[in-house]
Amino acid sequence: AAYHTTATVYWDYYRYDDALRWIAAARRKFDNPALFAYQAGAIYEGKRNFDAAVREYTAGAIDGQESAQRRLLRLASRPAAKPLVDRATQAAVNRDPSPPAVSLRIAVLDALQRRSDLESLLQARVEAEKSSAELSALQEDARRLGFDRIEERAGERLAALSNDPVEKMRLTLVNARLLESKKDLPGAARVVDTLYRDHPLILGVIRGAVDFHARNHQPDPAIDLLLDAAKHARSDLAAQFTLEAARIATGAAEYDRARTLLTSLLTADPLRADYLSAMADTYLRAGDDRGFRDYQLAVIQKLKQSPL
Repeated sequence: AAYHTTATVYWDYYRYDDALRWIAAARRKFDNPALFAYQAGAIYEGKRNFDAAVREYTAGAIDGQESAQRRLLRLASRPAAKPLVDRATQAAVNRDPSPPAVSLRIAVLDALQRRSDLESLLQARVEAEKSSAELSALQEDARRLGFDRIEERAGERLAALSNDPVEKMRLTLVNARLLESKKDLPGAARVVDTLYRDHPLILGVIRGAVDFHARNHQPDPAIDLLLDAAKHARSDLAAQFTLEAARIATGAAEYDRARTLLTSLLTADPLRADYLSAMADTYLRAGDDRGFRDYQLAVIQKLKQSPL
């Protein structure tokens, strides 16, 4: 505070060099080359040295000084200072593509409405970044700026970077939902089907793949996945998967397929209520009143003959 106050006094009396001398002394004292960068930039502006001012604001913005970044972006809107801001922020990324430097460069290119340069920068950083946190930030930038393919690629790389197999699967499903939200259903289907082939025994993967196909009106892949999963599951889960497959088949008007599946379940447990209800539903959905009546009468007869 003492260094800042002293520099401010000199600055107020237009003794710019003395003010800068005290700022330089503070930087040496506290080993922080970006200390008071906003103030130093303002002093250089007072001296009409915009090149030095832009360098200071750039250093301050990368150091996390919001006032420095706001001023830098303001200067970027001025024709005389625009090339200086462009060169300074590009040089900062070239020297050290740290997340703050890249974030600043993105903000400047966005302010300058340089869409092609923004796309190139984001694409390069998504491929080069090795930190999940920074990849997530880049993905959010791509989403905000409307670069769908880069957003999707960031999602792919996030899944690939994860060392936790459960997290990797979760991120893969998140990426599939992203593709789905962008109306790339074939791409999303490839992702979920590949994930299922790689992890056919993981319930969360089965659930994610089946739900994807079901909500996108793709009953046959959903049924096939459930029946394949039933082959590898313990008996109670296998029955659940088969029942769900039958219900999806009913909803898709594949009544014969649904009844075949339900018949196999009823053979093992002929009086189970949810199986009986699902079978009855195949007749109701088909508008087959005679078949529904005959089926219900047969069920009543079975119940009468049951020792229960």
